[in-house]
Amino acid sequence: MKKIIVCVCALLVMLVSNFNGQTLVSPTDVQLVMEPQTDVLLSESEADTLTDPFSMMDVNMVMNVSTVLTLLDTVNVSKIHVKIGRTSGLSDIVEHSFAFDDYSPGLDFSYERDENSIKIGVGGFADAEILYAEIYLEDVSGNRSLTTFVNTEE
Repeated sequence: MKKIIVCVCALLVMLVSNFNGQTLVSPTDVQLVMEPQTDVLLSESEADTLTDPFSMMDVNMVMNVSTVLTLLDTVNVSKIHVKIGRTSGLSDIVEHSFAFDDYSPGLDFSYERDENSIKIGVGGFADAEILYAEIYLEDVSGNRSLTTFVNTEE
């Protein structure tokens, strides 16, 4: 009986130590957004018959790239790590760690937050028809959330 109680106590200690509030939860939603840097003008007849807006994209068209995250909780978040590339696993677009709630991230980056929704702009890029992103969060102790993978192909 003592062995069972000791085992149960040890199990509870392990569970509590793993779920002590320091564990970061991955974002509940991550979107990779591409918007034309310049307006695309359509005639009325083109607008009436357009069924696929992506057909208007040109390889040389510069697209503003951003990622939008929805977080369950923001209490322990210290950094947001963003890696975006033209191929899965690459970072030819950007690889950067953004300080949480730093509204002046520098370079061509932008940061907007509305409660638990965060939009991070990473700049304008041509030849960015399909992009892949990896996002994870970090707390002040260096603990990381699981990495979330998204792409514009889905």
